[in-house]
Amino acid sequence: MSVLADWLVRQARILLEDDERAKRTLAPHQIRALAAITRCRTPELGGRVYRCTACSGTDYAYHSCNHRACPRCGGQDTAAWTHAQEQKLLPVPYFFWTFTVPDTLRDAFAAQPALLADLLFANAFRALQSVAARSKVLGAQLGAMAVLHTWGRQLQLHPHLHIITPGGGLSFDDTRWIDTPYPEWFLPVGAVQTAFRDGFEQALAAEAPALHAAIPDSTWRKDWNVDIKHAGSGRAVLRYLARYVKRTAISDERIIHANDKEVCFRYTDSETKLPCEKTLSADEL
Repeated sequence: MSVLADWLVRQARILLEDDERAKRTLAPHQIRALAAITRCRTPELGGRVYRCTACSGTDYAYHSCNHRACPRCGGQDTAAWTHAQEQKLLPVPYFFWTFTVPDTLRDAFAAQPALLADLLFANAFRALQSVAARSKVLGAQLGAMAVLHTWGRQLQLHPHLHIITPGGGLSFDDTRWIDTPYPEWFLPVGAVQTAFRDGFEQALAAEAPALHAAIPDSTWRKDWNVDIKHAGSGRAVLRYLARYVKRTAISDERIIHANDKEVCFRYTDSETKLPCEKTLSADEL
């Protein structure tokens, strides 16, 4: 059993034995995740008997929970997902976009994560497509794949969306492929930023006016963080994204020590690129 899995199982059992504390501390989906992790590879989930044809020896393997938050699961699913996405890649250059929600929207994201995630997906892609549709930019329909990432390197709430797009698009009459005239640059980032911010605000005001009213006005006046990088064939980016699609947020390699009160782990500072340490209480993690 991995260090993280062993720690999670202990903490899950402590929490789940105190039903009132669990309901007070955790959201329903978190309780379901911890319940799945405690049953993973135990008799509760059953298993399979394997018999060696050479020596007639037997071995028993318990079933996995296959929950995406479980540190012991997801390896095979990650490989399968990566392979399936690689089959969809086109023989063109790819670009890797990151759309980050401003920190003044994080409380709203925590309050209504499903709504805010939907708005993030819809308006990030809409921003890309609206700029790509301009005849002087590309004049085409984009294809894209997006993956939501909700935590930062210190495991804090940090909602952002990763999108990979091919360097070109399909003509609006669906008859031909149009390559980007700027293979190292693609779409103007400033125009995408503005379209993303303005579209998100309009959508939030329409979907949740009370939530929109609670957001500081300065949020809608400043530039939003949209980043673009050339991604070559796209394969390296898919392998990077696979870590967030089928695996949990932290691996054993990052954990320095863990006990029933706290967990200390390593992370790399995004600005200085220097290695750092972070300690979180058991309940926080």
